[in-house]
Amino acid sequence: MKRVDIDRNNKDPFYRYKMPGVMVKIEGKGNGIKTVIVNLEEIAHSLRRKAVHILKFISYELGSISFFDSKNGRYIVNGSHDTNKVQAKIYDFIEIYVMCEVCRNPETFFVYEKTLKKECLACGNSCKVDGHTKVDNIVAKDLENDSSFSERDKSYYDLTVNIGDQNMELKNDLKSLLDANCSAEDIYKCFMDNKESIDIFYQKVFQIIENNPRKILACSILINERKDGCVEIFKALEIYSSEKKSFDFIFISLQAILDNKIVKRSECFKYFQTKSKYVSEEDSMNIRKALSPLWD
Repeated sequence: MKRVDIDRNNKDPFYRYKMPGVMVKIEGKGNGIKTVIVNLEEIAHSLRRKAVHILKFISYELGSISFFDSKNGRYIVNGSHDTNKVQAKIYDFIEIYVMCEVCRNPETFFVYEKTLKKECLACGNSCKVDGHTKVDNIVAKDLENDSSFSERDKSYYDLTVNIGDQNMELKNDLKSLLDANCSAEDIYKCFMDNKESIDIFYQKVFQIIENNPRKILACSILINERKDGCVEIFKALEIYSSEKKSFDFIFISLQAILDNKIVKRSECFKYFQTKSKYVSEEDSMNIRKALSPLWD
């Protein structure tokens, strides 16, 4: 199966983000003619999006009725639509619902806070999704009903309640870590300014990550500074994924960690080759199954 760049505007010959090129099959005649998108499930997996959301977008773009044949696992759009037309609509979907508008990285995920947003794991940018209202509403509804929906950060009070009132400076520094634009440099400065309370600081940083794994990249320097940092990060990700049943999220997070060379691939591989000590056996298996493409 031919694989194509996820970013249709890419000019880099070494670009690594790929997806299967779309395959369609025309069935029926006359008023009953329809287009089956044969490999939409595989494309959706590469984009870390739901196939039904892509299908709905394509159908609205083409002005055709679509439906999912759950019995046979087929994604169908009424009418005859060739490969180039469907591929173009998939790229339109990617542009609106997948690509980061700042760094052009496809490692994004949805967040719903009164409006649908996409957040980037690579650069941390968060922006409103401005697509089809009907598709946006479908995605938002699924997020609200989905146990894997990412929660916002827990309150500042929850993160700092165990730090004495005498250490208000540390409290304020920890609060700053929850800011949307928090960077690795911010983390490092906070780390250097609080050496006397470093154990508490580490504890709270890992708590921040456990409550909001999106902060992992921002905390990369801390991971390297602490001997058991890698294990703490893997543990936090496992617990979060288990609680939210969000096994796709741990794949995206670890892929970003490895791509940014925050930890060695061998350390990550070694940890996830053994059964988890922190989650159920079933969730441990699901997590490791979700991560298997990382080792291919």
